[in-house]
Amino acid sequence: MCVIHCCTQYGILTNKYIKMEKEIIEYLWQIIDDIDTASDMAKGNNVAYRNMVEKLQKKRWNTGITTDGYKLDLTKMKVPK
Repeated sequence: MCVIHCCTQYGILTNKYIKMEKEIIEYLWQIIDDIDTASDMAKGNNVAYRNMVEKLQKKRWNTGITTDGYKLDLTKMKVPK
């Protein structure tokens, strides 16, 4: 049973879980912001932009969140180091 299901099933959201969730959201938002910055840095150079974005987007897997392409699996969610 995943953490989110347990928390919602019993109506409990611990401060620790909320803090972890916030840190993961901030981490993922930073990736989006870095991709936006890459767009500015690579103006007119599609190859450089694609290389930067490919490198940045891989960081999302550091959260422990996985997917089958349709659903997110949050059972191994963690704050990236």
